[in-house]
Amino acid sequence: RRPMDITLPLSLISFLVLIAVFLTAARVASVVLEVTGMDRQAAEFQARSALMGVGFTTLESEDITNHPVRRRLVLWLMTFGNAGIITGIGSFIIAFGDAPALQTLRRSGELLAGTILLLISVHIPAANRLIARVTRAFLYRFTNLEISNLTILMPRGGRWVVAELRVERDCGLDGRSLANLD
Repeated sequence: RRPMDITLPLSLISFLVLIAVFLTAARVASVVLEVTGMDRQAAEFQARSALMGVGFTTLESEDITNHPVRRRLVLWLMTFGNAGIITGIGSFIIAFGDAPALQTLRRSGELLAGTILLLISVHIPAANRLIARVTRAFLYRFTNLEISNLTILMPRGGRWVVAELRVERDCGLDGRSLANLD
């Protein structure tokens, strides 16, 4: 009798690594969207949507298409997401394609356990803070992103609103302070 092989096949490991990379990419992308001024929840939703290639028509998606940095990030996420999904399908087929029933059952359990562990790791606050800190440090050091998230300065639900308005050069608002505008 042959001893039972307890090692994970390379294709299953690559599938789990791909899931980990997807989850990390979604978190990094949501931090970048936050840095450009998006609300945290909207940034997470838009990053995951772009990565998985699903489209949602929302105000935030319009904010993405109208902002050059956000638009470029989402284009990269969509490309990476599609390539990753194709790679994942290939790894999945290789891992399960020709395996006998007992081995398929075992691999399914391993895949489920690995996926659950990865999904749990996404919700570890210390890991999320570390990813956010490293991403922000990288952005501030190597890019010249314009930071415009003024909404964090004021609590929501009050009678004040923070807004950014673009005005034409020839309109009466251009070059005047808020105090002089009545």
